[in-house]
Amino acid sequence: MFLHRDITVNLKQFSLSILFCGVSLASYPSQASQVDFKSSYQAYQDALASGKPELILSTAQDAYNQAQSVYGKDSVDMANLALNWASALIDNQEKKASGNLKAAELLQFALGVYEQQYGEYGVELVDPLLGLASISKDMVKKKDYFNRVLEIARKSDDKLLLADMQIETVLGLAGTPEYNRKVQNYVFSALSTYSELLPEDALKRVKTTYLAASIRFSQKKFVKATELFEEVVKQFDKLNYDHPYELTSHAKLVELYERQGESDKSTKHCLAIGEMTPWSDDQDQTPLYRKEPKWPMSYVKAGKSGMAQVAFKVDKQGFVTEAEVITVEGGKKFGKAALEAVKKWRYAPKFENGQPVVAKSKVQIDFNML
Repeated sequence: MFLHRDITVNLKQFSLSILFCGVSLASYPSQASQVDFKSSYQAYQDALASGKPELILSTAQDAYNQAQSVYGKDSVDMANLALNWASALIDNQEKKASGNLKAAELLQFALGVYEQQYGEYGVELVDPLLGLASISKDMVKKKDYFNRVLEIARKSDDKLLLADMQIETVLGLAGTPEYNRKVQNYVFSALSTYSELLPEDALKRVKTTYLAASIRFSQKKFVKATELFEEVVKQFDKLNYDHPYELTSHAKLVELYERQGESDKSTKHCLAIGEMTPWSDDQDQTPLYRKEPKWPMSYVKAGKSGMAQVAFKVDKQGFVTEAEVITVEGGKKFGKAALEAVKKWRYAPKFENGQPVVAKSKVQIDFNML
């Protein structure tokens, strides 16, 4: 989300203090204080390298506390250290409730110092603003923080920074009342910038392509969604490793091509999913596209409920074959409706020793009025 600030300890600045007449030595940090801070900050850097949240949190706090006798109260260095501690608090999920209160206090402090030092539109303000946006429960304030970040990015004339902040805004507001078409469109603006300035296989560009595809899918713009999901798959082929976005893109393409009646293209993605790691060489068949059964109209009018069990095989291309109703309750038409739906389902096929094989399967479809 935001950066851990790097602090350079300049011990030389303190050695000159004894040359000024009339200045109390007690107002300057002792050599011991400098050594203690340097040691605590090194421990924090080591903790970052370890990736252990608890250790990062404790050392970030210790470095901040030790620095108070070394740096001025409202110095940029203290603001940087406050940002580090706030970041550690936010990242530590076990202390989320109480941690966010302290994090907000630290972020507001850092923001105030940066505003004084770098001005209202300094890019340095981005980190604390993003931090505040991430923990704010007030949706209006959350949106205001993101709007301010976007304004700073626009004034910076840094196209990549603006694209990055547009994506941060989309991810930060998704699932909130503030997520609207204007926010969605930031994805397409960012994708345009990434396509211009970043290589095709840059992960940032790939992820944004995936977001754009997902939005087009939700908007039922299936042709454009198909193009974008295909682009994601193509980009991940170049990256040469598997990612959840690639898996989902293949699955969405199965559905999209089935909707368009292009089962041959769908098959390619069924097989690709089966072969993806971390899926094992002996992976069971996995459903990708399930068409909902049509409820018999006469049963709807009669208020009937029931269920049907269907046995079938999944072939090497992920098609359903040899489907048959083995149990039905509530009326034969439930069995017929279930059978017609299951025949149109698609799967990632079962793999044995790395090769697709035919597999047996069974499913129960419930028809409940409630």
